[in-house]
Amino acid sequence: MAEHTVEQGKEEEKEEPQMVKDLRTAVGWLRDNCHSFRGSVQEPSYLDLKKEDQEEALLKLDRAERKDDLELAKKPFMFQFQFQQDMEVFLFECHDERHLRINSMFMEF
Repeated sequence: MAEHTVEQGKEEEKEEPQMVKDLRTAVGWLRDNCHSFRGSVQEPSYLDLKKEDQEEALLKLDRAERKDDLELAKKPFMFQFQFQQDMEVFLFECHDERHLRINSMFMEF
């Protein structure tokens, strides 16, 4: 009688891309420090997407060649700040201090 060492039906888990890990870390920092910001901040929509939509967003980002395509592909990964000063604090803490690869922009809502 043969023994099975691998559970049947269990899907192999893919490791998250570093960009997504950085995104989750930055969101955590943002939530812990939201009291430090003057204006509103919109978190990246990527984390609210369904699994298959997340995979599609990553593929689009990976395959974007033209500048316009790249800008569009970055949208789901973008932190949006009401005030530039808030964005600068966030970038200093997350990018400069923690070396996270993140995307952000500011625009007055």
